[in-house]
Amino acid sequence: MLFINFFFGYFFSSLSSKKSGGKKLVRTSIPTFTSIILLKKFKRLQMRKVFIILFATSIATAIVACGGSETTNKTVATTTTTDLSANPDYQKGLDLVAKSDCLTCHKINEKSTGPAYSEVATKYAGAADTTITRIAGKIISGGSGVWGAVPMTPHPQVSQTDAEQMMKYILLLKNS
Repeated sequence: MLFINFFFGYFFSSLSSKKSGGKKLVRTSIPTFTSIILLKKFKRLQMRKVFIILFATSIATAIVACGGSETTNKTVATTTTTDLSANPDYQKGLDLVAKSDCLTCHKINEKSTGPAYSEVATKYAGAADTTITRIAGKIISGGSGVWGAVPMTPHPQVSQTDAEQMMKYILLLKNS
């Protein structure tokens, strides 16, 4: 604010010195009438800019808060995924996997030492009971070559029924 007063006061006093035959007038700290008018216009312009920025920000906030159709689609997909918790195979398999050491080598959606559960579910989607029994046998006895060079360690402490239940749980994770 002080800069504007100084600038306009200096500018207009230097203009008036040129009109008075080139005599240098002493610069005053009192702003001229014209600089006061320009300062008031500048303040109004600043207030308009502030108002426009606040208005644009509130509109942007309202748009973000309301969301779009993408959010609705994500909500539907999430609702479908959370409906799995009502499935008894899901609950039993989740409990068995949590109690075992499966999560040391496997993750639900990302490859770790072993394949992600979602990859296994995609590969064996719609598998017959014989396939589930065969894969459950690999959980118990171990295996190699299907998912790469790293072998799966055997889990002889897991019963055939529990291994099949774990496999049913994994197959339910196809779209997660």
